[in-house]
Amino acid sequence: MNQIEHIKDEETSPLVNTSSSPPKRGQVLKTSFFLLLYFAADMILPMYNKIVTSGLGSEKKFHYPVTITLVQVGLVALCLMFYCVLERLIKARGNKLVTPGINSNDAILMEHPGDEWIFSDLRSLLHKVLVLLPVSFLFAGTITLSNLGLDKVPVNVHVLLKTTSFIWVIIFSFFIKSEIPSFLQITFSLTVITGVVLLGVDVTKNDWDVTPTAIIINLASSFFSGAGSVLLRITCLKTDSTPGLRMSVIEITMVKMSLASIFILIPALVLDTFLKIQTNDTVWQALRDNWIMSLVVLAGALLTLTYQTSVVAVTANLRVISVGVLHQMITLPQIGLYTILIATHSLPESWGIKKTLSTSPLHISGSVLILVGVFLYACLRIFKTFHGPFKQKILNYVV
Repeated sequence: MNQIEHIKDEETSPLVNTSSSPPKRGQVLKTSFFLLLYFAADMILPMYNKIVTSGLGSEKKFHYPVTITLVQVGLVALCLMFYCVLERLIKARGNKLVTPGINSNDAILMEHPGDEWIFSDLRSLLHKVLVLLPVSFLFAGTITLSNLGLDKVPVNVHVLLKTTSFIWVIIFSFFIKSEIPSFLQITFSLTVITGVVLLGVDVTKNDWDVTPTAIIINLASSFFSGAGSVLLRITCLKTDSTPGLRMSVIEITMVKMSLASIFILIPALVLDTFLKIQTNDTVWQALRDNWIMSLVVLAGALLTLTYQTSVVAVTANLRVISVGVLHQMITLPQIGLYTILIATHSLPESWGIKKTLSTSPLHISGSVLILVGVFLYACLRIFKTFHGPFKQKILNYVV
């Protein structure tokens, strides 16, 4: 659930803080804390969601991924809404009302004295909601398809397939913003695509209980993610430059999560309450009969809240690089962690983590190509944030 990560302009945000004064020690510690929080939550979330759908090893399992998504997104939306109200009350009490804004190149906190609080005017709120409606729909599709896909494939395969989202960012940036991809971007994208094809062939034909439909669902999640990232970036630039539309990073996330909850509600009711496609019980019957699962699902919502909070904090305070790059860089240690946990049998097989490793040439080569392509693409984006004549000469030659 990493969809505000592209609020910043990925190709132009500086790698280092460009302000004249060095960051204070307290700010460095704060940013470091949220970075660690982000890495921890990003590493844990896919494994957690996979364990939940396995029902913690129960015979009935807990195949209600859409409702799990609804609970996670809904709780985050409520908590962010509460935070926005509390922040307003605190600032109003101190008689110092400053609304955070978003700079076109950096999602940092800035003052917009003429802007109103997001809940102060109903007409203005409705206008902001309409502006964020397409982004919220794409986010709802991303996270819903992601959890649906995770329920149908091994966790490491899910993580590897999700890395293709950056390819859609390149494609949509080309068609929407006329950004021509570089030779290296195309090369790294083709490397990942080749790896996905090899991995998909292996897991669908070598008795992994994975269907082509499951692969398509996971890739569709990446499609929605890429489209949403590009549209979110454009939308944020629009809101920042339009009087009356400016919102803080937290307000944008709050509106987006709230609208996404509404979009997710319908498929959650249809799939997990009315149709009951993968089970005989509705999700509410399953939660009523197993109170431990109710607590586990709520704990996952808190984990999602922790992740989203850390993303907002890093986006607002880091001023280093977009969270999207961090998410790509974490894929390698993420797969490494899952591999170690599986190889050492650190988790019960009944938790749905079994048979996620393979020594077949297709599986290994596909996984390696994906990891190499994603890692090199992330390194390229980091390199392009540097400034200086030497960097420019190299970019002009190879990019």
